[in-house]
Amino acid sequence: MIVTTAAEMRRMDALTIERYDVPGATLMERAGVGAAALILERFPHVRKHGVVVLAGKGNNGGDGFVVARALKKKRVRVDVVLAVPASDIKGDARTKLLAWQKAGGKVQTVTAAKLDPLARALDRAGLVLDALFGTGLSGEITGLPAELIAMVNAAGLPTVALDLPSGLDADRGVPLGIAVEAELTIAFAAPKIGTLLRPGARHAGEVAVV
Repeated sequence: MIVTTAAEMRRMDALTIERYDVPGATLMERAGVGAAALILERFPHVRKHGVVVLAGKGNNGGDGFVVARALKKKRVRVDVVLAVPASDIKGDARTKLLAWQKAGGKVQTVTAAKLDPLARALDRAGLVLDALFGTGLSGEITGLPAELIAMVNAAGLPTVALDLPSGLDADRGVPLGIAVEAELTIAFAAPKIGTLLRPGARHAGEVAVV
């Protein structure tokens, strides 16, 4: 099995974009569509009970918007909850957010003073999709993100993490304060080494590659 560090994966992405002229948005689209197909295969109950996507401002959030759109196309109810104001989302992730909205998808935003949108979405969902943080995370999780991760972990729902569980150090496999406890982690291109080391493996659950 090939595994990568966060830096190696970023370099692989950069080489694909530069050498083979594949736009980053195209890589994001492929990753998200593949993840959506795997979710439907592994968790068919979401067709009835729906999915909540918790998204951050980076590329992991962008992947989540693609998954949301692909699931909506399959008539799955999807609630997208943003952990940041929509105006903070830039680049390819913003392109995918706009595509989600153009497809008729709505977003709700949580703040430290307003956690109800996530609480309500969790109450009516059959699965949580963790698209909060990806391999770019380096600092300790505190404040609102920590509270959101704690809510996801306490919800008692099957949780799928995109690329790696939010809050997990991609290389060392240790929680940066707190990390999502996933049932399935969908790794893009290759598993990140931190999802295979203890205690990271416990947070990642099963690891499948798209």
